[in-house]
Amino acid sequence: MSDLMNADATTETQDMAGIAAGIQSNVSQEAGSESTGGQEATDNVTDMQEFIKQTAQQSNDLKAQVDTLTKQQQEFVNSQRLEQVNKEIKSAVEAINGKVGGDPEMAELYLEKQYATNPDLKKVWDNRAENPEALNKALELLNKEWAAKNQNMIDPQVAENQRALMDSQRSGGTVQNEDLDIKLANMSDAEFMREMRRLGG
Repeated sequence: MSDLMNADATTETQDMAGIAAGIQSNVSQEAGSESTGGQEATDNVTDMQEFIKQTAQQSNDLKAQVDTLTKQQQEFVNSQRLEQVNKEIKSAVEAINGKVGGDPEMAELYLEKQYATNPDLKKVWDNRAENPEALNKALELLNKEWAAKNQNMIDPQVAENQRALMDSQRSGGTVQNEDLDIKLANMSDAEFMREMRRLGG
């Protein structure tokens, strides 16, 4: 009976050892599986981070390209707008100068001065696209004013004639009357020519 009990104990020990070995094997396999799964999870996170980084870089590159294109487009629009404004200024100067035949650069300066000092003209000019007829009327008025200014300017030849007349009077012993000097200086070209003919006899 003792042998039977020993045999049973040995069998139970072997069974227990087998169960323990099986448990150990399962634990080892699970641990290995968890280790492999942990590595896969780490790899997945790394891949995701790299994907996010690449996506962000692509987004930044795309934004830079869009910014460059927008800047180029704005520069082109500004260039076209400036060219159009220059054409409109040239056309306005021609309308002001018209048949007056004055210096175009002086006419342009006159237009700029009127724009800077006349709020009504500024408003008309700024709204020229919406109301071109108002601009045409304003330019007609400026043309009349510019013509009047050019008429009042002493012709260089007339100025030379005035100087020659005064020199002639002085050399002839005629005492120049101060009132006559003032009168001559304020005469229009036509009046001066009449006066010169009268004085010349």
